Amino acid sequence: MTSGALTGFLAVWSDADATFGHGIPQTGEQFGAGAELRRLQADLQAADPGPSWTGPAAGAYGAVHTEHKRVLGALSDLDEQLTSRVNESARIVTAGRAELQAVRQWVLAAAAALPRTVVGEQMMLPIVQSGIGRVAAIVRQCTDDLNAIGRELERLGERYRMLGDQKFGNGPAPAITSAR
Repeated sequence: MTSGALTGFLAVWSDADATFGHGIPQTGEQFGAGAELRRLQADLQAADPGPSWTGPAAGAYGAVHTEHKRVLGALSDLDEQLTSRVNESARIVTAGRAELQAVRQWVLAAAAALPRTVVGEQMMLPIVQSGIGRVAAIVRQCTDDLNAIGRELERLGERYRMLGDQKFGNGPAPAITSAR
């Protein structure tokens, strides 16, 4: 006898599982250029004008050079934060999937232990209700966590845009266009 309650649980579980997608979640490693940006920042340090170069040109070069180093450092910081946030989102998805799988296994094991009778069907209802409650809690918590990361990514995007508005030297600020 197939339990209607169990069939309902499995449908809810399947829908919840689908919200987490399939395959291995993408990590932030493709954004991991922070170390390279730090290396470039250090390379620029070696190109400082130094005490032997003086005058207005040296001063102007030094100011622009210092700003370039600052921007590279800021980009490195942002890149590291972006990598961390994307890694955290992948971890949340992976953990959410594992938690859902554990709930499914718990409900199926409990269902298998019940008698295949009307009484067993009645005993199934609280098990299924508990399972659905746990599934809903997992999806809700993961959604909240991923939404928080999304807000952090929006803030990082704004900081990237602000760095794109940099003006070096005495010329006009570069025109930065958005991919939006």
